[in-house]
Amino acid sequence: SSTQIHPAPPVRFVSIRLHQHLGAPLEPCVAVGDRVFAGTKIADAESRTAVPIHSSVSGRVSGIDPDSILIVSDEANVRDPEIQMRTVIPSTPGAIADIVREAGIVDLGPRPFPLHHRLAEAQSRGVERVILNGCESEPFLTADHLLMLNHPVEILKGAELIRRAAGAGGAVIAIERNKLEALEVLNSKNYHLKIDLVHTQA
Repeated sequence: SSTQIHPAPPVRFVSIRLHQHLGAPLEPCVAVGDRVFAGTKIADAESRTAVPIHSSVSGRVSGIDPDSILIVSDEANVRDPEIQMRTVIPSTPGAIADIVREAGIVDLGPRPFPLHHRLAEAQSRGVERVILNGCESEPFLTADHLLMLNHPVEILKGAELIRRAAGAGGAVIAIERNKLEALEVLNSKNYHLKIDLVHTQA
């Protein structure tokens, strides 16, 4: 249906670029012929201004050049066995930022920048509130809306982790007025979070 997220079909190969953000350049940490899984780290840098990149498929590395790593997929998308569900949430902002960095997360701006640096900057500036933008960039897009409908618990947990990592006192999830179904779903799953409807001008 229109409110469900369906997985994409498997691909035969992927070419993953080594330069995906404004941080330091990355170096491959795999070699041609290596077996990789979905989530295996394939490139990293010693600099804290960089974040690693990971394979999006399981398969075998078939080529490496200065700009990209080519992986032939086994079309099984087997997750890296080293990736385990965390049972303990870190208590300090720095520890959360380290996890964000190791996960290779960057922001979604026009010039992607490592998110752990954004979080450290927010903490140093004494940010009071984190805003999660659940509004679409175009009128007919529904990506953010569907994420909130299908993964409300993950979004709420993520909002709390980002709030802690940024040292903020609160978090706000911005939702469009014509997508209030997402508000109802989030409100039904929240963990003692206060959710208010705030009217803003277009």
